[in-house]
Amino acid sequence: MDVGRAEAPPFWPLLIAPLLVVGGIVLLWISNELVVIGPFDRATFGWAVPIPMILVAPAVAGLAARLTGDATARTVLVGLAVGLGAFIDLWLTIVVDRIGCNPVSDKAGVLAYVAPIGIVAGLGFFLAGRVARRRRERPVAAFFVATAVAIAAGVATLMTFAAEFQGVTCVPVPSPG
Repeated sequence: MDVGRAEAPPFWPLLIAPLLVVGGIVLLWISNELVVIGPFDRATFGWAVPIPMILVAPAVAGLAARLTGDATARTVLVGLAVGLGAFIDLWLTIVVDRIGCNPVSDKAGVLAYVAPIGIVAGLGFFLAGRVARRRRERPVAAFFVATAVAIAAGVATLMTFAAEFQGVTCVPVPSPG
């Protein structure tokens, strides 16, 4: 050990939040494909395991600043938020084939239509992580407050999705009479 040289902060804490997000997304995909996992259907499993993994990830990312330093944790948090928002928008751009009742083949138009969903999700993830990073001196409180912010961000993302894809039916309904 060099006496005059400071030891670099550990890098491993920065990996936990991305692993939670990627692991949660993979588990959601697996549960969707298998439909039943052990005694749980995909919805029960999804709300019990992968969704909580994704919801606590911004708190974990923000709290990583306790061990890695503020600037490094902030960089990882921004990268995760942008990556999550971009992933959601890319996924929706790939799978959406109609807007309302109209089929669409212009993927740039679909991306423009779904972009608010990814923006809200990414911004919410960032804000939750920022809360944890700012309150990191009280880690338990920071974890719970940031998780509450992440839940609110999740609700805001679902509301944005609902606003973009309103519950319409494309089945013609005959008029009475």
